[in-house]
Amino acid sequence: MYFWENISSSSDVFLISDDDSLSFERFNILVTTFAESFSHFKKRSIFLIVMDNSINCVATYIACLKLKIIPLLLPENIMEEDLKKYIELYNPSAIFSKNRILELNHQRVVPNQEVALLLSTSGSTGSPKLVALSYEALQSNADSISVYLNLTCNDRGFCSMPLSYSYGLSILNSHLNCNASVVITKKTPFDKDFIDMFQANNCTNISGVPFLHEALLRTGFYKNKYPSLRFITQAGGNLKERFKKKILEYAETYNKEFFVMYGQTEATARISYVPPNMLMDKLLSIGIAIPGGKLRLSSESEIIYSGPNVMMGYIEKFSDFAALTGLSELRTGDLGYVDKDGFFFITGRAKRYIKIAGFRYSLDEIEMRLSDLFHDDFMVDGEEDLLNVFSIKSYEFQKLAICIQKNFKINGNYIKFYVIDSFPLNDNGKKDYKALKK
Repeated sequence: MYFWENISSSSDVFLISDDDSLSFERFNILVTTFAESFSHFKKRSIFLIVMDNSINCVATYIACLKLKIIPLLLPENIMEEDLKKYIELYNPSAIFSKNRILELNHQRVVPNQEVALLLSTSGSTGSPKLVALSYEALQSNADSISVYLNLTCNDRGFCSMPLSYSYGLSILNSHLNCNASVVITKKTPFDKDFIDMFQANNCTNISGVPFLHEALLRTGFYKNKYPSLRFITQAGGNLKERFKKKILEYAETYNKEFFVMYGQTEATARISYVPPNMLMDKLLSIGIAIPGGKLRLSSESEIIYSGPNVMMGYIEKFSDFAALTGLSELRTGDLGYVDKDGFFFITGRAKRYIKIAGFRYSLDEIEMRLSDLFHDDFMVDGEEDLLNVFSIKSYEFQKLAICIQKNFKINGNYIKFYVIDSFPLNDNGKKDYKALKK
């Protein structure tokens, strides 16, 4: 039985948001109410949810799964023009946004019976490319996470990441899988009551991307013991070694567990983890495969993952659904090696992608977009949490930064702009990105 079909009916608190809290019993009533109001929508139709960290959005998501309506989750800060792209391409039957339902005339039905959920690819929401996940993928990933984190009904997660993001959603799914409770918030570590909310609700775990943990270190979160806190998780990009050491030192001092993890939306969130007792010895590793999964290296040293949580495939237009057959393995795009103990390490990217603040971006997509907008040529390169933009012509940095922030949601603090005499080219006359690093 799937986790969304086996929710506890107890009076214990299940979901706590910035505005309200609900018991499992009251949450079930809310889901039933929503499901009744959605019952006239066809099974296998797409239901677009502009997903904020609210109880109503969670109830809408669960109601859709119960009815075999396919939720398409998008971030609450999506721009109107981008939202229109999704509507035009995927013909949703309705949109849920800001506690309101807008019914559309579309009633197109996805022909594949296994598609359960649609998520935007990890980077820019400006690109309407989707990851199609199956019912089995959702359940198996929730099971695997529950096992290696040893989740029980006594746990209470604290999630400040967007629920439209696969990492944030995995916290909800894995806790619901064990009938554990979750705090969902829009607060950030820089809000005065962030720590108060965590502490007042006796949370047993907190999770976040590197930016969040760096912020927690700066704002003093890791100076308190928190008797209820059992473990900490980090994924969504590489946390700098010195920060890992600080959090690990905190965990060892106060008898907590610190899980460093690795994943992709294409694997329903989670691919590997480092067991906490091995972290000091494997500080730079992405760890071992999650329960039920397998990792290997290709002949080109690309990390390949296989498991029941691998996506069915990418969707870029409605007709792509008919061709979905499911994938047996996932080429992660990361190059690496495996040590004698079976732990995997990343050494670079096979393709031109980077992660900034936990989100993955295509360097080629950014480069092409800038060229289109400014009618000029650019070279774009980068590394973890840094986007480098190169131009022969001089531009006002603020103008470029605003453009990138508007189109790709990348904060200007992560961008550097360089003016160079000419673009380096290789023997084939193509841009030589390796030469930019010299």
